[in-house]
Amino acid sequence: MLTLFPLISAILVFGLAFFIFLVNFKSKVNLYFTLFAFLIGGWLTGSYFLINSCSNNNDIVFWDRLIYIFVVFIPAVTYHFSIVFTEKEVPKKFFATVLYLMSFFFLFLNKNDYFLSEIFYYKYGCHLQAGFFHNLFVVFFGTAIVLSLFNLFKYYKTTNDEAKKVQAFFIFLALFVLATLGSLAFLPAYNISIYPIVYFSGFITAGIIAYAILKHRLFNIKTITAELFTFALWIAILVKIFLIDNSKEKIVDAGFLLYVTIFGIFLIRSVLKEVRAKEEIEELVERLEFANLRLKQLDEAKSDFI
Repeated sequence: MLTLFPLISAILVFGLAFFIFLVNFKSKVNLYFTLFAFLIGGWLTGSYFLINSCSNNNDIVFWDRLIYIFVVFIPAVTYHFSIVFTEKEVPKKFFATVLYLMSFFFLFLNKNDYFLSEIFYYKYGCHLQAGFFHNLFVVFFGTAIVLSLFNLFKYYKTTNDEAKKVQAFFIFLALFVLATLGSLAFLPAYNISIYPIVYFSGFITAGIIAYAILKHRLFNIKTITAELFTFALWIAILVKIFLIDNSKEKIVDAGFLLYVTIFGIFLIRSVLKEVRAKEEIEELVERLEFANLRLKQLDEAKSDFI
């Protein structure tokens, strides 16, 4: 059961990413959150397969190096998300570019034994051991997260927009969880055992940021019901696919999951369109009421003048 922690967390993170993307795929904040959550979900999914592949050295090497394909980009994307949210993208875009270049540098080093090499086995899993370049990566990871936290803290202290201030607080809290609890996932690379529950930090981080993004949006009970029903069905089918041993059943369930995913996408998008249309109509009604009130006030003022 413990080995399912990263898989369950990954499914929840992917669900959040998908939902936020559907809510407003034109928003840069939503897009960068989706990318951030995708990287977190990739790390968690790879961790699940790594934990369950400790009996085969080749599989350990494959999955651990695959995990870092996602992990090396988390610092740059996190920082970029912070400057997009705080609307400081133009003056700080150069530094974000530098972080992306460093991410590609560590991606290139990922196959080098000076990055990861020998295997460390512990009670709950296994991990390749850190080399010299991995130490540099941890410094890079920590520096980017701290800079992201600084951007959010500075924005929180200076903005006069109360709604954005609340959002900045929650996003700061989420990244703090990633910087503390989430970073413990690096410990097995240094021959230190960790309890698998640490992998829930990815879901906690993504969940808090998703809440911050959605905090000041109004969703009626129809929207929430459609989303919860769809995500619950996806999660149930995915968990079943990973738990059963029968290959034929897995193929059937995978086909059913594909069908349900397509159906769920159309269901959620149609409900969201209905809610947005209703909100637009309500906004137009409020504007008309305000215009009528102003006309009435002008008529009264004109009558008093005459």
